[in-house]
Amino acid sequence: MKKILFIIVVLAIAAVALSANGGADKGPVSLTLGIWDENQKPALQDIVDAYNAQADGISVSIELTPWSNYWTKLDAAMGAGEAPDVFWMNVYLPKYVDGGVLLPLDDYIAADSIDMSLYVEAITDMYNYEGSQWGMPKGLDSVVVALNTGIFDKYGVAVPEEGWTYESLRYEAS
Repeated sequence: MKKILFIIVVLAIAAVALSANGGADKGPVSLTLGIWDENQKPALQDIVDAYNAQADGISVSIELTPWSNYWTKLDAAMGAGEAPDVFWMNVYLPKYVDGGVLLPLDDYIAADSIDMSLYVEAITDMYNYEGSQWGMPKGLDSVVVALNTGIFDKYGVAVPEEGWTYESLRYEAS
């Protein structure tokens, strides 16, 4: 898993480095990787350190912003032209594509013959918008809800049935 994550991060960093440097040798390039999860920072720092140790003329640093401030800070940084060079993205992708602040990765994927079928389709699709690939998957998240059915029974609340949606999850007091 760590090797796959390393390859993904290197691909994203290399794509941005080439774009930032215009493909010409203009001296050292410093890039920032924006993340929101402090629990993942140590593993990502190991990957960045390994990359920095072998990279010639490119150095990467991690900028950690807690989730509660991540999107607000990213919006402000985008507006000021000071956003991280590479950053984590999720369902807000269309907003940033439509804002013209992301670099499509299709040409880089093709140039490096990246086999996108090696990734989980639902995750790669999440970063594909209007026919272009705007991001690379870095991992999978498991989102689950655990139910204590005894509490439902105790308070006379019906246990959700198959087909349950977020709207049916929300409880609104009368």
